Amino acid sequence: YQRRVHGEMLLGRIGPTKASSFGFSAFTFLPKFSQYGSMIRTEHNDCNQDPILQQLRKYLPPSPANVLEVASGYGQHAHYMPSHLPNLTWYPTEYDTQNFPSIVAFSEGLSNVRPPTILDAAAPASAWPFPAAFFDVVYNCNMIHISSVAVMHGFLAGAGVVCKSGGLLCVYGPMKLNGQPTTPSNAAFDAELKATNPLWGLRDFEEVDRLANAAGFEFVAREDMPNNNFFCVWRRRV
Repeated sequence: YQRRVHGEMLLGRIGPTKASSFGFSAFTFLPKFSQYGSMIRTEHNDCNQDPILQQLRKYLPPSPANVLEVASGYGQHAHYMPSHLPNLTWYPTEYDTQNFPSIVAFSEGLSNVRPPTILDAAAPASAWPFPAAFFDVVYNCNMIHISSVAVMHGFLAGAGVVCKSGGLLCVYGPMKLNGQPTTPSNAAFDAELKATNPLWGLRDFEEVDRLANAAGFEFVAREDMPNNNFFCVWRRRV
């Protein structure tokens, strides 16, 4: 199975199909997929969705809030999070419109999930299809290490424009600390990513924080998460 991530192909597996059947090495980071009708589930989202939900409950306001999800993938989080947090209105986005049927299928029946919108996170903020200062929360899961640095720069700059003053930026995924992977397994993961695409790789938390600060955000917290991931939170300066 293939998913396009901001113009770059990500190879994956559906069910028992082995990555090597595509003629590529069986990289350990490749996600396992299963498909039910239009819905495509990934094993890693099954594992991370509840720990992330607990962090969203911890930091997001209990009042009604508009949430922009950048890079919704196949839409599992666009179902799971707003179904457990009905005060949120969830706006899923994706660069690859081939993912839209899965996003729509996952969110069927949820009145607080909007239809998916095409978003190129690398584009200038002026090209984002949303008004300035519209969102209370900008959320992203597992994108910046499987896309180019340009995507990370564009994402954080755009988040600073579409997020309201006092709003939150929430980013989940693996990162380096002080330029070093946090574990040997993350070092191997980083090497595999770069071997697959030289533009990919674990980003330095300090660089992400610097870019977020430049976009108008102040650091709030970095939470340790399962499987050597972080859940990072910034607040938009008033």
